Amino acid sequence: MTRPLNNKPTIRNGLGVFVLFLFCSSCQRQDMTATEYFNHFNSFQSESYIEKSENGVRYKLQYRPKDFQAINALKGSGLIDRETVDNQMDSFADAQLYCLRIEVDSSGEDILKHNLTDQADYFRRLELLNNAFPRMTWGMSGRDTIYTGFHHFERTYKLRPFVQVLFSLNGNESQNPDEIVFEDYIFNNGTEIKFEELNQYHNRLPKLKL
Repeated sequence: MTRPLNNKPTIRNGLGVFVLFLFCSSCQRQDMTATEYFNHFNSFQSESYIEKSENGVRYKLQYRPKDFQAINALKGSGLIDRETVDNQMDSFADAQLYCLRIEVDSSGEDILKHNLTDQADYFRRLELLNNAFPRMTWGMSGRDTIYTGFHHFERTYKLRPFVQVLFSLNGNESQNPDEIVFEDYIFNNGTEIKFEELNQYHNRLPKLKL
């Protein structure tokens, strides 16, 4: 007597392939128009950054691609085409530009006033953000340390106040860091905040379609 075929493994394998397809599709980069691309990074949409939380403080690290930098410089000009963007990148853009946003984890409290010991501590934080940030932040590429060069501190007074620092690593364009470390002596007593697996993060960022 011929035994009936058991097709359950086939169905199970088919479901596995389907789930893998959905997972891979979700990891693929998206193509975005100039407006979509600008808003994706400028408004800090959730897919544009990676984040860590430590002792009630949230850290959001965002890479600022050269395409975004060019569009940001050209916004309002009406000249957003591939040639103009490429020319702007060649003359202006930084291949190692990042933005670190810091805010209180679960409230609208001003991060600069979070757990203050006294008024002098408030001004100490401002001093560290303005002058000491490069010594607290570095990248790692293999065994090589990539130090911070340029940095610029900003703050906001919105409903959810935060501070953010725009900074550039002194690596070459092909030397993307594997991780970035922020040794937070400003809000967290020197705790090391490590942003790891940056290659995966870079690979899933959207692409500009012009």
